[in-house]
Amino acid sequence: MCNICIFEDQYENIQPLFNWVSKGSFSGKLKITNYVKTEVWTNYLDITSKFDVIFVDIELANKSADDGIGVIKKLILSDENVIQKIIIITGHSGIKELIAQSGIPTTIEIIEKPITKEQLLNVLKRIIG
Repeated sequence: MCNICIFEDQYENIQPLFNWVSKGSFSGKLKITNYVKTEVWTNYLDITSKFDVIFVDIELANKSADDGIGVIKKLILSDENVIQKIIIITGHSGIKELIAQSGIPTTIEIIEKPITKEQLLNVLKRIIG
């Protein structure tokens, strides 16, 4: 079983894609947990240890105390090795510049929306095998 965390305030838009990849390519062995608000977590070290892959939408601000940049910074402060597990999902066209300006590592992988099945499948196979 692979545990996947998704910080996404519009999960309903990507849920079918994650379900398709889980059932079609991983025999339903992906356990997917979505959070629309960062307030549900006070211990980010718990996230880094509990989940194998962490998808973070950069634009969570309307429904969450932190945006995706804030989430990523807190995750890295809790465990600097988490960088390999984080995948940014975004519709933000200037994401690379935003990341560079924010001070988070530019090595974090980015998937731009709309996410395709192939993109999601490739990133999951690379991280979890």
